Amino acid sequence: MPEYEVKLLLKPTAVLRLDKELQDTVLSTFAMPASATKQSIQFLDTDSKDIYAAG
Repeated sequence: MPEYEVKLLLKPTAVLRLDKELQDTVLSTFAMPASATKQSIQFLDTDSKDIYAAG
């Protein structure tokens, strides 16, 4: 597992097929497996939810 994360804001219509799965070009470009890996992710935020609001 990498020790970093990159967030890309991509148009769903540009990266997803009609069945809501990633297009093959996206999978190959980012060397992603065809199956998803479930992860439990948690982050701490401020009372005013600054991180959540930032996206």
